[in-house]
Amino acid sequence: MTDRQRQENAAMRRLLAELERVHPKLRGHSERVATLAVVIGAQLGLASDALRRLRLAAALHDVGFVRLPDAVLDLGEEHETSHTALGAEIVANDPLLAELAPTIEGVGSQDASVESRIIALAEAYDWATYYRRTEERQALVNLSAEGFYDEAALEALKARWPVVQPVRIEEEGVMASRSAVYAAKGVVASSQPLAAAAGVWALRQGGSCIDAAIACSAVLCVVEPWASQVGGDAFIVHYDAKSRRFRAVNASGAAPAKASLDLYPNGIPLRSLTAVTAPGLVDAWGHAHRQWGKLPFEKLFEPAIDYARNGYPISPRKAQAWAGTRTNRALAHLPQALLGQSSPPAAGDLVKMTDLARSLETIAKGGRDEFYRGSLADRIVDYCKKHGGWFEKSDLAAHSSEEHEPLRAHYHGHELVTQRPISQAFILAQALAILDSFDLTKMQTSERIHTMLEAIKLGFADRWAYLGDPKVRENHLEALLSPNYIAKRRAAIGPKATPIHAPGKLNDTHTTYFCAADADGNMVSWIQSVYHVFGSSIVPDGTGILLNNRLLGFSLKPDSPNVLAPGKRPMHTLNSYMVARNGQPVFVGGTPGADYQVQTNLQVIFQAVDMKLNPQAAIEAPRWAWEPRIATEPSEGNLLVEVPSEESAEWREVVEQLRARGHTVRTSRFPGHPSSVQLIEKKANCYVAGSDPRAEGMAVGY
Repeated sequence: MTDRQRQENAAMRRLLAELERVHPKLRGHSERVATLAVVIGAQLGLASDALRRLRLAAALHDVGFVRLPDAVLDLGEEHETSHTALGAEIVANDPLLAELAPTIEGVGSQDASVESRIIALAEAYDWATYYRRTEERQALVNLSAEGFYDEAALEALKARWPVVQPVRIEEEGVMASRSAVYAAKGVVASSQPLAAAAGVWALRQGGSCIDAAIACSAVLCVVEPWASQVGGDAFIVHYDAKSRRFRAVNASGAAPAKASLDLYPNGIPLRSLTAVTAPGLVDAWGHAHRQWGKLPFEKLFEPAIDYARNGYPISPRKAQAWAGTRTNRALAHLPQALLGQSSPPAAGDLVKMTDLARSLETIAKGGRDEFYRGSLADRIVDYCKKHGGWFEKSDLAAHSSEEHEPLRAHYHGHELVTQRPISQAFILAQALAILDSFDLTKMQTSERIHTMLEAIKLGFADRWAYLGDPKVRENHLEALLSPNYIAKRRAAIGPKATPIHAPGKLNDTHTTYFCAADADGNMVSWIQSVYHVFGSSIVPDGTGILLNNRLLGFSLKPDSPNVLAPGKRPMHTLNSYMVARNGQPVFVGGTPGADYQVQTNLQVIFQAVDMKLNPQAAIEAPRWAWEPRIATEPSEGNLLVEVPSEESAEWREVVEQLRARGHTVRTSRFPGHPSSVQLIEKKANCYVAGSDPRAEGMAVGY
């Protein structure tokens, strides 16, 4: 697909979105008519360029009804209205679509072009079979008997009947590997199917989206421990439909009181008790449940405890994750510590985590205090003291989640709702604010990637310069997102790549993301992590609890805003978000992936908001990522471009154009990208959800 065709598709989707907003009855009609028209045209031998124009014109044949909001839509009345002339006028005003005007205006006229006559037949067939429920064979008989429709087109349709409908036009060019999930009452999207199923189980019990999230989160601690576990952290964005209020929760932990710069002359060790911060996930469960839960707290842990105690099967991807413990000496003890077996499990094995089952049961019955002040706190602190850690019970007892007003940024008629620092989500907010004045849909692919990438790099430059624990230092958020500052940063984007952007003047990591929505319209965006794969690799005896190594998120440079200090929270790559319109959420999404997170979220928001793709298609669109060579300070980086096919001449051209702009580019084949997105869209009468095939997750609804 060429850049011109992408731009045409984007323009078409924008018009269709407005048409379906004004006349919801027409949702899906345009796609079905376009499919039928292309099938008929191909049977008649139309050339490929003619088929391209036919598809666009067929999709937009009813766009004139945008100007007739009170029209009664019914076949037999339709062609007596002026809607085709109005539609022709609308597309004539768009340079990308102007050539379609005569075809659209001719629909319904027997003297029109063959393309117009094909569209008229396709439309009549869809009205008969879809809206009036006429049996398909009988519809063909009836249309033939009317004597109005083009005979050659009718014969072509009969020759190709039955017509198999392909993916929706909104997925055109993406070729989504699976359908989006449509659900009327509630939905959960997660990187692990068992976790998503547990969330929907909670919804079916009458639970809220937060109940679903806690059930999902706990199961993830069991089935995906390399990414998130009880000893990790979490960040949450929640929307309460009754009050129409967004809230954000920072459930990350602080450095121990004994941690200080002088204790790390050779750097922070990757796998060590001295790399652990106070775990925040358990308090996230308690805080969220107190605020927004409906079901009994204890009940929410039933699925996770069941899987941990009685076992769950290992998939090939899970086996691959566990296989790393065989070759990495620092992780070699984990099969025994977590699973009670001497070697990593293979695909198809049933594994149990009996120590973790007991710990989860303790938390379920005793609440978050059992972890921070009770028996589990005692076991964690005793283990730390015996093995050279610096945690005291007071470090755990002092922990509490912080609930606050979310950070917001405007983008193309929508509003981003996300976390404030210590999350790096402000990079996403700043990038969207910078890009708000660009029409990315009209750019060539390489220009669009370059522009979005430079906006992201500007955000990283400001992160390195300004981001630190807001309890310790000012982060200058208002200044960083002010219109004047955004305008200055926007002006810094030129036609060539800038290796390292200077901060503005002021006046492999492992994480899990999931999202959920309930029947009352409440929604939650939740991300949790132990940081690096299997975190610190430390499992206090008999607990089954894997501790994080988030202390590595600090800088050891004394002049850094993110410098290590006792009781201070490190900068977090974790961020989840919602996208709102008119004060209500329309998208809820996020992804793991460390520094990739804000970049991936930016691209998915573009695909959903600007390109009008459904969640599954938006997720599966090819992505790019900039990889800074040093995570905690300014550095140059590489641009990783996900190429759907190495044989694609189009993508080879995109890569060369990016290199000509000065980017250092690497390419990879799907599904090598480390991000795994989950996304929910809120429609008027249902939810639509997608899950990234780059992981093994799924969306489940009811």
